[in-house]
Amino acid sequence: MREEILNTIVQHQQQLVDNLHKALETYETTTDLDEESTIDLDDQSHQANAQELKLEMNQKLQMEQNDLKHIKSLRLRESSEVQNGAVIETEEAVYFIGFTFAPIKTDNKTIFGVSLEAPVFKNNEGKKKGDKLVLGDKEQKILNIY
Repeated sequence: MREEILNTIVQHQQQLVDNLHKALETYETTTDLDEESTIDLDDQSHQANAQELKLEMNQKLQMEQNDLKHIKSLRLRESSEVQNGAVIETEEAVYFIGFTFAPIKTDNKTIFGVSLEAPVFKNNEGKKKGDKLVLGDKEQKILNIY
């Protein structure tokens, strides 16, 4: 179960990285202005804005690539309690501890990423199978921890 969940997360993250690569390539080809033929201030302003956006996109891509490496590094770390790298299964959802990402809907349950800085992690760290996972004002029974 752990491997299946982590494969889903890795595939989702890899798709995000691939999409950012494609977007950056497309952006670079569509915004590449010939500096010698750029004569008015509007063109120069647009080129400066394009460079800023390109830098932001590169930073986002680097962050997502680092997140992908981080997820892959946690694949081998099985857990029996709520801690970094743990996969927590409850009645309603699955939670991956150590990394935040957009919820991933699967056939069975939605997978949520939980940052180590999040109150959800801090309030539940060390809990085990059978304990109650506290999520704000809700509680869910921990069915399994992988």
